[in-house]
Amino acid sequence: MRGNTFVDLTGGFGVDASFFSESFEKGIYVERQKELVEIVRHNFAALNILNVDIVHSDALHYLEKLSAVDCIFIDPSRRSFAGNRVMLIQDCDPDLISFQKELLNKADKVLVKLSPMLDVKSVLHDIRKIGEIHILSVDNDCKELLLMMNKEQKGEPVVTCVNFKGDGLQSDSFYYSDEVGMSAVLAKDIKAYLYEPNVSVMKAGFFKSISKRYDVEKLHINSHLYTSGRLISNFPGRIFEIVNTSSMNKKDLKYFLSDVEKANISVRNFPLSVDELRKKIKIREGGALYLFATTLADGKRVLIKTRQLFSFD
Repeated sequence: MRGNTFVDLTGGFGVDASFFSESFEKGIYVERQKELVEIVRHNFAALNILNVDIVHSDALHYLEKLSAVDCIFIDPSRRSFAGNRVMLIQDCDPDLISFQKELLNKADKVLVKLSPMLDVKSVLHDIRKIGEIHILSVDNDCKELLLMMNKEQKGEPVVTCVNFKGDGLQSDSFYYSDEVGMSAVLAKDIKAYLYEPNVSVMKAGFFKSISKRYDVEKLHINSHLYTSGRLISNFPGRIFEIVNTSSMNKKDLKYFLSDVEKANISVRNFPLSVDELRKKIKIREGGALYLFATTLADGKRVLIKTRQLFSFD
């Protein structure tokens, strides 16, 4: 994000505008709450941020008289007038859906920050001219959904799944048209390693694309766990070494769990919840072992005992 001019239509405490000011020649901060405007006026002066004009105005009223700029940034409020948290785009303030055309009439690019709880495909249905979608996670916790609207956009957007961990970064970009036209590679058996995609990939739903890109096989069409015979150390998510596997037969489980006092349990495409399974197998929480309860491609229910190798959570 660089250029001559930007406008932050939902300025708040000015944090976003202060960072944008480093990449643009000139900026405009717009905020309707007078108290926040005064705070930002004081802080920007103290921080020597001199290239941002501070405006006390409603976002939509200011947009009407705004001259053309390079970029508009907007982060609609996710609280109703009653103070309750909202999620849907049309319930946020301002409602981006109702004035998206006006935004692109005033700027070549519009960057929008939305709730991480939103369904990505529903956003594509509601908002037009999206060139890029960025799903941002920190320590495998989804934080933000960013849209880059582009006045000249034609065709589908690229979706980038990002997960930050300390100084590390996982980032993969996909197109939904590729995912739709792709067949899932299902594992005939469980191999040496188990993979669980990071939350950004999971939220985007690129389950077949990730399998093809990293040469891992899916355990079941609905399980979203993967396996491989050789280690794929750059896989974007958690990586485990498989110790052993068991059916859910009572006799098999008794032998399988004979040396396990505690373990971390996850369930994927399995009829029991974590709490129900933990009660059934009588294993305490914690320790170095990870147990995955899931369903294989042939419909068999299994419990997989693993040790974690790499993690971005």
